[in-house]
Amino acid sequence: MELEYEKQKLKSAAEYYDLLNEQNENSRIVMHDIKRHLNAIKSISGDDAVTEYIDNFIEDFSVNKSVDYCNNPMVNSIVNRYKSVCDRLGVKMNIDIRSADFSFMSEPDITALLDNLLENAVEAAQNTENGFIDFSAFVRKNKYLSIQLTNSVKNIITVKNNRIASSKKSGSIHGTGLKSIKRVVKKYDGEINMKFNEDDMTFSSNVVFEIPRLNYEY
Repeated sequence: MELEYEKQKLKSAAEYYDLLNEQNENSRIVMHDIKRHLNAIKSISGDDAVTEYIDNFIEDFSVNKSVDYCNNPMVNSIVNRYKSVCDRLGVKMNIDIRSADFSFMSEPDITALLDNLLENAVEAAQNTENGFIDFSAFVRKNKYLSIQLTNSVKNIITVKNNRIASSKKSGSIHGTGLKSIKRVVKKYDGEINMKFNEDDMTFSSNVVFEIPRLNYEY
């Protein structure tokens, strides 16, 4: 029953991000057309106040648009969602995934991995003063995808052999979500390393996959 629940959750999440990506693309097209019309109005208005208003509107609207953090639409949809959540909660989220290569993974598996990693990070960081999340993903030595996630935490988390001790205080680390993460890691013969640092009260997850040769040029 737990496995079936997980499969249904992954399917729903993947469908959600597909829809979100489609909506973002449609929004870009609409905004592109709106900008053309506004610039046309600006050019014929001859009114400085109208020109200033239009320029400010376009600038404000552009700030909130989705960002292409990498070349994978699914990854961008997931990261944009959590970046918006962090902005709303006042959690600083630093993102650098420009050189990441997720092409060897299926969309449901990308969703299971990143959605659970980021959800846990956000839930932990939002309960801390000056909460933050550092999220990076990059290719090492032309053959390894390295995913690194570090976030602030409020309470001490006990990690032993990549297992998190069950505790109400560390409830932000969901057991089911962690199982999903480890399932994806195992499926692609990857490795995961989790670490809690009491000195600066941070929790880190480092996931490494070897990119299949068919998906990468040497």
